[in-house]
Amino acid sequence: MSSTKVMQTMIQATLAGMAQVRLGQRSAVGQVVTKQGDGQNTVVTKWDKVSEAAILAVLKQSPYDVWSEEVGFVDQGGGKQDLVFLVDPLDGSKPFAIGAPTSTVSVALYDIKRKTVTACVVGEPATGKVMFAEEGSGTFAFYSSGDLEADLHVAEETKVWAGQFGSGSVVLVDCYHGFALKDHPVTSPATWGRLMVALNDIGITYAMGTNCGHYALLALGRNSVAGVITTCRGGPHDITPGLLVTEAGGVVQSFSNKGGTLQEVVPLSVMDANFMIGANNAETAERLVTIFKEVLMTA
Repeated sequence: MSSTKVMQTMIQATLAGMAQVRLGQRSAVGQVVTKQGDGQNTVVTKWDKVSEAAILAVLKQSPYDVWSEEVGFVDQGGGKQDLVFLVDPLDGSKPFAIGAPTSTVSVALYDIKRKTVTACVVGEPATGKVMFAEEGSGTFAFYSSGDLEADLHVAEETKVWAGQFGSGSVVLVDCYHGFALKDHPVTSPATWGRLMVALNDIGITYAMGTNCGHYALLALGRNSVAGVITTCRGGPHDITPGLLVTEAGGVVQSFSNKGGTLQEVVPLSVMDANFMIGANNAETAERLVTIFKEVLMTA
């Protein structure tokens, strides 16, 4: 398949980050620290920062500015104000810190004026799998061989699972026990507990500790993977791979709860959302959104 120059740069950046995370997965995990001032007890390892540095070094080839999860905003000096890279150098730091192999790396391009993700790459360091999508061009996957040109040539298009949501269906859930934005609680531990109970009544829930990986799995279309529910606890970086789902034929719906009232926002307006729900079709999305709203609005 063909890809744009910016997409190739994003894939190269993702691969650079994956290489560093893979080194961390194969060695003793660095010391875990807690971010100060975010109120979320967010885990950061030295490999988050090493991966981030490798990614940023590649993205310097592009004129677009960067907002990365660890260092924040990086002015690239190119004057391109409408588009910004959103980088998560190690999504799933807590699983990584305990030795689980589920962490991912993501790089996305966000259109500030249109409020939407226009391109996204998610890499799985443990396996070498890379998934990517550009707006209007579909979602594709390959396993990195070290030769990007050859990998792009053999990349396969993916589609979400075509089945119907039922008792054996899988919903991938980000199950942090509540979080707040500044002084406003977005969810509580009790709310999230009720959601897990409600979902387990109708399907099977898994929590791998990587939001980006959840959306990638839904877009991959493996049997019975029907949906994803995410709290954007780590910021907009957590949900940029919603583009993988929509380009693979699925559905995403996003919501804000910043004013204490649940409001739907533009599906891929990741800067505005506190929650995102991804689904393999509209019917699944409707069921998951209904459950989510009922639980969230229960006192």
